[in-house]
Amino acid sequence: MNLRNMIIKIHICLIAFCFISGIKAQTQNSMTEIIPFKTIDGKIIIEANINGETANFVLDLAGHNALLPEAVNQLKINTKNASSFGSYQNFKFKQVPVKKIYEIGTLTIGNNTFSNSLPTFILVKKTTTKSWRMKPYLRKLGVMGVLNSAVFRTSVLTIDMRRKKITITQPYRPSYMKLNYRENFELITGLGIVCSISIQDKTIFQTVLLTPV
Repeated sequence: MNLRNMIIKIHICLIAFCFISGIKAQTQNSMTEIIPFKTIDGKIIIEANINGETANFVLDLAGHNALLPEAVNQLKINTKNASSFGSYQNFKFKQVPVKKIYEIGTLTIGNNTFSNSLPTFILVKKTTTKSWRMKPYLRKLGVMGVLNSAVFRTSVLTIDMRRKKITITQPYRPSYMKLNYRENFELITGLGIVCSISIQDKTIFQTVLLTPV
């Protein structure tokens, strides 16, 4: 074997090694976790841990983070940490009386999804709005409040309604989720998911998938 052929083989081996190492590093830096959920009255109920306290919440991806008044003490919300949603300070598209906006603190879902200092609305204890039924409804569901998609902003979320499982992957989609299975949509906070309805590759109209709360 001459020197030229030997150098070429060494180069090929180095390229293959780098490629395999890259795949291995990518695999090591990725995460997949499956967490169960339950449904009550058509709502997705997940378990989350806030400041060391575990409770159930409605998952409303296009909704607002909101907690019942009693959750402030039970979930150890620091009322000295006032917060803001930036461009809005009240519920969008809904007349919902709120008391304050605080930082949630440390929020954990499963073993790998974490978030710190997310803002949340605190619902008022009493309201004169007779048509408003959110607080008693949340209590009927046995939850402490509502969580939106902000906690999953660095993750890919796959919801299996039949098996009642959520697959959380970071930073890529699940291996079984093909690119041709996806559709673009717009997530409008407080309203829902806006997506197109197509028939024979022709967009007919756009529709809103309403949020559950």
